[in-house]
Amino acid sequence: MKYRGLNISVIVAAFAITLGAIMGMKYLAFKAQVEKPLNEFLRGSRVVKSYSVTESKEGFELDITLDEVDDLRATYLELRDGARAIMGDRLKTIVIKDTRTRELENVYYRVHFAIYEAIFTGSFQNMARLVDAEARIARLDRYRVRVDGDNVYLQLHKGRAYLYEIVPRGLAQPAAPAPGPVPGGGTGGAGAGPW
Repeated sequence: MKYRGLNISVIVAAFAITLGAIMGMKYLAFKAQVEKPLNEFLRGSRVVKSYSVTESKEGFELDITLDEVDDLRATYLELRDGARAIMGDRLKTIVIKDTRTRELENVYYRVHFAIYEAIFTGSFQNMARLVDAEARIARLDRYRVRVDGDNVYLQLHKGRAYLYEIVPRGLAQPAAPAPGPVPGGGTGGAGAGPW
Protein backbone atom coordinates (compact mmCIF):
# COMPACT_ATOMS: atom_id res chain seq x y z
CA MET A 1 0.00 0.00 0.00
CA LYS A 2 1.39 3.37 -1.01
CA TYR A 3 0.56 6.89 -0.04
CA ARG A 4 2.22 9.79 -1.87
CA GLY A 5 5.00 7.51 -2.99
CA LEU A 6 5.66 6.07 0.49
CA ASN A 7 5.27 2.39 1.19
CA ILE A 8 3.04 2.40 4.31
CA SER A 9 3.66 -1.31 5.01
CA VAL A 10 7.42 -0.71 5.23
CA ILE A 11 6.94 2.35 7.47
CA VAL A 12 4.63 0.46 9.84
CA ALA A 13 7.00 -2.54 9.95
CA ALA A 14 10.02 -0.27 10.62
CA PHE A 15 8.09 1.53 13.38
CA ALA A 16 7.07 -1.78 14.99
CA ILE A 17 10.62 -3.14 14.86
CA THR A 18 12.05 0.09 16.31
CA LEU A 19 9.45 0.17 19.07
CA GLY A 20 10.13 -3.49 19.89
CA ALA A 21 13.87 -2.85 20.00
CA ILE A 22 13.42 0.15 22.32
CA MET A 23 11.14 -1.84 24.65
CA GLY A 24 13.57 -4.77 24.63
CA MET A 25 16.51 -2.50 25.44
CA LYS A 26 14.52 -0.87 28.26
CA TYR A 27 13.70 -4.31 29.69
CA LEU A 28 17.32 -5.47 29.48
CA ALA A 29 18.53 -2.25 31.07
CA PHE A 30 16.04 -2.67 33.91
CA LYS A 31 17.19 -6.24 34.51
CA ALA A 32 20.85 -5.23 34.53
CA GLN A 33 20.54 -1.98 36.50
CA VAL A 34 17.74 -2.77 38.94
CA GLU A 35 16.45 -6.34 39.07
CA LYS A 36 19.78 -8.16 39.36
CA PRO A 37 21.35 -5.80 41.95
CA LEU A 38 18.10 -5.73 43.96
CA ASN A 39 17.93 -9.54 43.98
CA GLU A 40 21.55 -9.76 45.12
CA PHE A 41 20.99 -7.15 47.84
CA LEU A 42 17.83 -8.75 49.25
CA ARG A 43 19.07 -12.35 48.97
CA GLY A 44 22.23 -11.27 50.78
CA SER A 45 20.21 -10.09 53.78
CA ARG A 46 19.94 -12.63 56.58
CA VAL A 47 16.58 -11.20 57.74
CA VAL A 48 14.67 -11.23 54.43
CA LYS A 49 12.56 -14.39 54.13
CA SER A 50 10.96 -13.45 50.81
CA TYR A 51 10.18 -10.43 48.67
CA SER A 52 8.31 -9.34 45.58
CA VAL A 53 8.32 -6.26 43.40
CA THR A 54 5.15 -4.85 41.86
CA GLU A 55 5.06 -2.06 39.29
CA SER A 56 2.31 0.55 39.09
CA LYS A 57 1.91 3.94 37.42
CA GLU A 58 3.46 5.64 40.48
CA GLY A 59 6.53 3.39 40.59
CA PHE A 60 7.53 0.18 42.31
CA GLU A 61 6.22 -1.39 45.51
CA LEU A 62 8.61 -3.68 47.34
CA ASP A 63 6.95 -6.26 49.61
CA ILE A 64 9.39 -7.82 52.07
CA THR A 65 8.60 -10.62 54.51
CA LEU A 66 11.05 -10.39 57.37
CA ASP A 67 12.36 -13.03 59.69
CA GLU A 68 12.42 -12.16 63.38
CA VAL A 69 14.63 -9.09 63.92
CA ASP A 70 16.06 -7.44 67.02
CA ASP A 71 15.58 -3.87 65.82
CA LEU A 72 12.86 -3.14 63.27
CA ARG A 73 13.98 0.46 62.79
CA ALA A 74 17.58 -0.43 61.97
CA THR A 75 16.47 -3.27 59.70
CA TYR A 76 13.94 -1.11 57.85
CA LEU A 77 16.40 1.75 57.33
CA GLU A 78 19.07 -0.63 56.02
CA LEU A 79 16.62 -2.23 53.57
CA ARG A 80 15.09 1.12 52.54
CA ASP A 81 18.45 2.76 51.94
CA GLY A 82 19.80 -0.23 50.02
CA ALA A 83 16.69 -0.50 47.84
CA ARG A 84 16.69 3.26 47.19
CA ALA A 85 20.35 3.15 46.18
CA ILE A 86 19.44 0.56 43.54
CA MET A 87 15.97 1.72 42.46
CA GLY A 88 16.22 5.46 43.03
CA ASP A 89 13.01 7.46 42.66
CA ARG A 90 11.28 4.47 41.07
CA LEU A 91 10.84 2.94 44.55
CA LYS A 92 7.60 4.37 45.96
CA THR A 93 6.60 1.99 48.75
CA ILE A 94 8.08 -0.68 50.97
CA VAL A 95 5.62 -2.98 52.70
CA ILE A 96 7.00 -5.02 55.60
CA LYS A 97 5.27 -8.33 56.25
CA ASP A 98 5.41 -10.44 59.40
CA THR A 99 3.87 -13.51 61.07
CA ARG A 100 1.26 -11.72 63.16
CA THR A 101 -1.43 -13.55 65.05
CA ARG A 102 -4.84 -12.36 66.18
CA GLU A 103 -3.45 -11.95 69.70
CA LEU A 104 -0.65 -9.65 68.49
CA GLU A 105 -3.11 -7.74 66.29
CA ASN A 106 -5.30 -7.16 69.38
CA VAL A 107 -2.33 -5.77 71.29
CA TYR A 108 -1.55 -3.49 68.35
CA TYR A 109 -5.19 -2.37 68.24
CA ARG A 110 -5.03 -1.40 71.92
CA VAL A 111 -1.79 0.62 71.50
CA HIS A 112 -2.35 2.17 68.08
CA PHE A 113 -4.45 4.97 69.59
CA ALA A 114 -1.50 6.00 71.76
CA ILE A 115 0.84 5.81 68.75
CA TYR A 116 -1.32 8.14 66.68
CA GLU A 117 -1.92 10.44 69.64
CA ALA A 118 1.85 10.67 70.16
CA ILE A 119 2.36 11.49 66.48
CA PHE A 120 -0.16 14.34 66.74
CA THR A 121 0.80 15.65 70.19
CA GLY A 122 4.42 14.63 70.68
CA SER A 123 3.60 12.60 73.83
CA PHE A 124 5.99 9.75 73.01
CA GLN A 125 6.78 8.96 76.65
CA ASN A 126 3.08 8.37 77.36
CA MET A 127 2.94 6.14 74.28
CA ALA A 128 5.94 4.13 75.51
CA ARG A 129 4.33 3.65 78.95
CA LEU A 130 1.10 2.40 77.40
CA VAL A 131 2.93 0.02 75.06
CA ASP A 132 4.89 -1.28 78.06
CA ALA A 133 1.71 -1.84 80.07
CA GLU A 134 -0.11 -3.59 77.21
CA ALA A 135 2.92 -5.78 76.47
CA ARG A 136 3.04 -6.89 80.10
CA ILE A 137 -0.71 -7.61 80.19
CA ALA A 138 -0.39 -9.70 77.00
CA ARG A 139 2.72 -11.43 78.41
CA LEU A 140 4.72 -10.79 75.28
CA ASP A 141 8.14 -12.39 75.08
CA ARG A 142 9.56 -9.07 74.01
CA TYR A 143 8.63 -5.84 72.30
CA ARG A 144 10.19 -2.63 71.13
CA VAL A 145 8.87 0.77 70.15
CA ARG A 146 11.19 3.32 68.55
CA VAL A 147 10.72 6.80 67.18
CA ASP A 148 12.70 8.79 64.66
CA GLY A 149 11.97 11.86 62.56
CA ASP A 150 10.00 9.86 59.98
CA ASN A 151 8.23 6.97 61.71
CA VAL A 152 7.17 5.15 64.84
CA TYR A 153 8.38 1.53 64.74
CA LEU A 154 6.55 -1.10 66.79
CA GLN A 155 7.49 -4.73 67.09
CA LEU A 156 5.70 -7.30 69.23
CA HIS A 157 6.95 -10.88 69.75
CA LYS A 158 5.23 -13.85 71.35
CA GLY A 159 6.27 -17.42 70.73
CA ARG A 160 7.14 -17.85 67.08
CA ALA A 161 4.86 -14.98 66.00
CA TYR A 162 5.85 -11.38 65.54
CA LEU A 163 4.12 -8.19 64.41
CA TYR A 164 5.90 -5.26 62.79
CA GLU A 165 4.21 -1.88 62.28
CA ILE A 166 5.84 1.22 60.84
CA VAL A 167 3.60 4.25 61.31
CA PRO A 168 4.61 7.40 59.40
CA ARG A 169 4.94 10.54 61.49
CA GLY A 170 4.18 12.63 58.41
CA LEU A 171 0.48 12.16 59.07
CA ALA A 172 0.54 15.32 61.15
CA GLN A 173 2.90 18.04 62.20
CA PRO A 174 3.87 16.86 65.69
CA ALA A 175 3.70 19.34 68.53
CA ALA A 176 7.14 18.27 69.77
CA PRO A 177 10.13 16.81 67.96
CA ALA A 178 11.13 13.20 68.44
CA PRO A 179 13.93 12.55 70.89
CA GLY A 180 17.32 12.01 69.32
CA PRO A 181 18.78 13.36 66.10
CA VAL A 182 16.09 14.13 63.56
CA PRO A 183 17.80 16.02 60.69
CA GLY A 184 18.55 13.63 57.86
CA GLY A 185 17.12 10.67 59.75
CA GLY A 186 20.42 10.00 61.53
CA THR A 187 21.12 6.77 63.31
CA GLY A 188 19.68 7.81 66.64
CA GLY A 189 16.12 7.77 67.83
CA ALA A 190 14.28 6.96 71.00
CA GLY A 191 13.34 3.47 71.94
CA ALA A 192 11.45 1.64 74.63
CA GLY A 193 11.01 -1.98 75.49
CA PRO A 194 12.76 -4.74 77.38
CA TRP A 195 15.42 -5.84 74.94
